[in-house]
Amino acid sequence: MKVRNFRFVSDPGHGYLRVPLEVLKEYGVMFKISPFSFKSDKFAYLEEDCDMTTFVDAVRAAGDDVQFKVSYTNNDASCRRYPRFPETMGYIEYRKEKYGF
Repeated sequence: MKVRNFRFVSDPGHGYLRVPLEVLKEYGVMFKISPFSFKSDKFAYLEEDCDMTTFVDAVRAAGDDVQFKVSYTNNDASCRRYPRFPETMGYIEYRKEKYGF
């Protein structure tokens, strides 16, 4: 079992888990991330309500675990300046399967 460490960034309105894009691929969730998350060249910033849970569930299903290092800001989190994660066909199919729409 691996314990994976990630940074959780919280601002006054929301929280985001910073995950390297290659780690999303490793756990098979790259195409399950919604447009409520953000993406830089190297990292995904997974919104706390749904996408972070999808990722953590995948990590735990693989027999690994996660730990968070939490940081707070009184301003908007800097990841909000990045583009939103694209709504891919993979995400659309996943959403239909999981939520029925």
